[in-house]
Amino acid sequence: MENVLSHLHSAHIERWVLRLQQYNFKVIYRSGRDNIADALSRLSPQQSPPAKSVAEEYVRFVATQAAPQAISIQEIEKESDKDPDLEAIRQALKSGDWSKCSESIKAVKDEITTVGRIVLRGTRIIIPKALQNKTILAAHEGHQGIVKTKARLRTKVGFPLMDKMAEQLCRSCRECQLVSSEPNPEPVKRTVLPDGPWQHLAAGLLDPLPNSDYLLVVVDYFSRFFEVRFLNVTSSKIINCLEDIFAVHGFPIFLKTDNASNFTLAEFEDYL
Repeated sequence: MENVLSHLHSAHIERWVLRLQQYNFKVIYRSGRDNIADALSRLSPQQSPPAKSVAEEYVRFVATQAAPQAISIQEIEKESDKDPDLEAIRQALKSGDWSKCSESIKAVKDEITTVGRIVLRGTRIIIPKALQNKTILAAHEGHQGIVKTKARLRTKVGFPLMDKMAEQLCRSCRECQLVSSEPNPEPVKRTVLPDGPWQHLAAGLLDPLPNSDYLLVVVDYFSRFFEVRFLNVTSSKIINCLEDIFAVHGFPIFLKTDNASNFTLAEFEDYL
């Protein structure tokens, strides 16, 4: 039963599973022809509400454990009672009408449940607006950076824009900037200017045109002079274009390419 519960996302179904844990039963499938009356659909709406069960005790235990250590569960319940957004969620749970709730809440409505005035999404408390900054500051204690601050928050609480608020706080915190390590950028290496024109060349293919032709571009490092040819991409076509260019300007000392497959084939290497 624990494995089943861990894969469920609906808080309503979790409550059913928890209620059934105290019974020893066997599930047997019967077709509708042999089981015309569905017991669950024939429950009388006038029956008295069930007494406090294992499910309610479990949900209250989850709420108590999910409360941040810096904020008491009583304080969260007090502020949740005054929060209009959480009140809209509580009313939506009763009526089934989620039109007054935000889109982010509607997307996870099957995971939401309540205990008292506290609203939970799964096993995480939805913090009221009055305590959101206090919660972010509590998770930020120790200046451990954006990733760890958000990880701390996600273990117990959740509310809209929580990640964004945590990022803004960490980016504006001087201590976080001092202890965070910046990645070492790759050093920039300048290309040494050749002694004269048409000694060191670079060649590359540009993306195809609408007619499927590619552009072969050959650039002189010294003068920035370039030659352009239209072609279908094959090694033999590239060789023919290079021979035409070299017939006009002469052979270079070396030709630098981006190691695309057309420049690494044996036919092209033999030509070089």
